[in-house]
Amino acid sequence: MARKEARKRAVKKHGWEQGLDDFVEEVSCFGRKFGKRAHERRMKRMRDGEACGWHGRHHWLWKPFGVFGPFISSIVGIVVLAILSWVIDFAAVRTDIQLLFHINAFLLANMGIFFLLLLFFSYSSYCRRIYPRKCLFFLPVVIAAKATVFFWILANALFIANVYVRSAIVSRTAFLFNDNLSTVFVFFFVIGYLVLFFRMRRFCRKK
Repeated sequence: MARKEARKRAVKKHGWEQGLDDFVEEVSCFGRKFGKRAHERRMKRMRDGEACGWHGRHHWLWKPFGVFGPFISSIVGIVVLAILSWVIDFAAVRTDIQLLFHINAFLLANMGIFFLLLLFFSYSSYCRRIYPRKCLFFLPVVIAAKATVFFWILANALFIANVYVRSAIVSRTAFLFNDNLSTVFVFFFVIGYLVLFFRMRRFCRKK
């Protein structure tokens, strides 16, 4: 009697454990295969890059500066953005075009945010190329962040444009994007992980 009860519990336990084990196995399988392919692609890019005198698609600052390369490239990017802001301000003063003043004001007001975004995307790209297997499940977060930044810039562009066009449709669209940035992030975050999950299942079923 005791043995029968133990067998029943073992069968019940086996049901949900088997599903969990299958999922873990698929994740491990996908990680191993993805890491192997990423390593092969990285080695091929390095071989092609050495043949051409450069190191694949890695950022030109990554090799000499290592982990500090993305930080330095972010500083270079923000300096370029500051120079662009200065050029826009110079042109606005010379031409007295109010649109340029608004664009420059947006850039100056969000210079710190742009620097943080450059840091985030530079280091995420660096980690994804150096450690592709470990950063695999972080990729949907980066995609969601890029989509959110795109809609944020688009909303502000519509706000600036609406100063001149005075359109209720443009105004509502701008507020719609700006007030739902968190929803945009969650949407692309969930979609990214769903795509990753189904790709993982399909990838692991291939021999």
